[in-house]
Amino acid sequence: MKQSLTASQLVDEWSGTLAQINVKQDIMEVASKSNIPTLADVTRAFDNGTAVTVIANHLHSLCSFGDTAVKQDQFLDTALLIATEYYFLNLSELCLFFRRCKIGKYGQIVWGQRLNIQQVMTALYQFVRERAEAINKRESQNIAHQQAMMRTEDVPVLMGGLDELHEMQKEARKHYSIFRKIFPRLPPDLSPQEYWAAWKKDENRVGRILSAFCMKGKGE
Repeated sequence: MKQSLTASQLVDEWSGTLAQINVKQDIMEVASKSNIPTLADVTRAFDNGTAVTVIANHLHSLCSFGDTAVKQDQFLDTALLIATEYYFLNLSELCLFFRRCKIGKYGQIVWGQRLNIQQVMTALYQFVRERAEAINKRESQNIAHQQAMMRTEDVPVLMGGLDELHEMQKEARKHYSIFRKIFPRLPPDLSPQEYWAAWKKDENRVGRILSAFCMKGKGE
C-alpha cells in the first residue's frame, strides 16, 4: 500500500464526502475484505497520524453536512479513539459508515452546531454489529455454494440418482475403492481403512461426518 500511495494521497482518496460517494458497494461486499486496507494497515504503512486524519476528515465531513462551520482539528480526539478501538475496520467500511450517518440511518447526529460524539460512537457500535451479521451471512452463502459444488463435483455417483447411490453404498461395504469414490476426502485422525470400517458399522452417523468433511475440504 505504501508503495502505491503517499500518506497525503491516501487521505485524499479515502476520506471526506467524495470517498463516501465512491464506495457504492453493500456492506456484505466490503466487510472484512482482505484486499482493502484497514486502519491498522494504514498505521503500519505510514503512522497513526495518517489513520487519525482519515477519520477526522470523515467526522468533519459529517458535521459540515449539516451546514455547520467547524474545524477539522476539533475531531482529532474522537478520531484517535475510533482508530484505537476500531482498528480492524477497512477504509471502505469507514466510508460506508459515514455515508449511512449522513442519510439518517443512525438518527440525528448533528445538533445545531455540534456533532453529538456519543451518538456517533453508538452508531459505530451498531454498524460493527451489522458488519458482523453481514460477514456471517456471506460465509453462510459461501458454505451453501461449496456444498452445492461438492454435490455436483465431489460425489459424481449422486448424478445417477438415489437408486444408483444406494447400490453404490451396498457395493462400498464390500469394496474399499467404491467407498473412496463416495468419500474422496477423509479426515486425517484415522486411517482410511479405519474410517471404512467405522462407516460400515454406522453408515448414517459416520456418513454425515465424512460428507461434512468433504464439503469443508472443497472450500479450502
